[in-house]
Amino acid sequence: MEGFYEPVFGSDPAENMTPAPMPDVAAAMGNFSTAHEGLTPTYIIMHEPGTLGQSAFILAQHPARLIYGDNYYFDGAGNLTGTLGHADGPAGQQIIASAYTVHFGSFGGLPVKIIYGILGLAISIVSATGVNIWLIKRREKGRPAPRLELAWAATIWGTPLALAFCMVLPSVLAVEGTLLNAMFWLCLLVLVSISFAFTDRAAFSRLLRGVTGLMIIAAVLIKWGTYMGEVNSPVAVALNVVFLGAALAFLWAGWPVRARAQMVASAAE
Repeated sequence: MEGFYEPVFGSDPAENMTPAPMPDVAAAMGNFSTAHEGLTPTYIIMHEPGTLGQSAFILAQHPARLIYGDNYYFDGAGNLTGTLGHADGPAGQQIIASAYTVHFGSFGGLPVKIIYGILGLAISIVSATGVNIWLIKRREKGRPAPRLELAWAATIWGTPLALAFCMVLPSVLAVEGTLLNAMFWLCLLVLVSISFAFTDRAAFSRLLRGVTGLMIIAAVLIKWGTYMGEVNSPVAVALNVVFLGAALAFLWAGWPVRARAQMVASAAE
């Protein structure tokens, strides 16, 4: 793996833990701004700081380029010593550096992110309906798999529920990092396990959707209450509105079909 990544992302210098002064970051930023006026610094990264084996660089974005940025290395005195080459290195290196931006949709502004979101939903729908069709065909051929159907329902509708549950945990129990990842998979495993206690797949799916809606609302309210003064930026408000809209959609999908039909009929009258 190191042999593959080294030509693309460079290699770290030999480790030397002997104490040494920290690099002059202020001087490095000044020199960078003078030499590369049109570039936007995004990170200053240091490996093994305060040692003779330390390395430091400024990660800067390049306007109108797909690459996520290029590394500009500097020494202890803040002098720029070279670049990694994402912006002007071999074509293969530039392509791999661009793959990150393409993967995350970090180009083209908001319209591209909306398109990526729609495509992501489309992939989820295709994946879910594909297995649903296969399960239906099994049932029609006289080979039903009721437990598998329940487990699949728990996987499909349990995933957003597990994500909503993990939205709540950091604010309530300060769970984060690897433990938060483990809690997601544990929650999904529990939901798949308890699915076998049900016999009605449709009712079980509605239950998961309803609980997911309530969990999302709880997560938004808890975070809003915990970080009251820090969630009022336009982006935070927009995200919370989207979350609450999704919660209402889940709650609506969790109502029995007959009850929903009666509500629509009453509204029409």
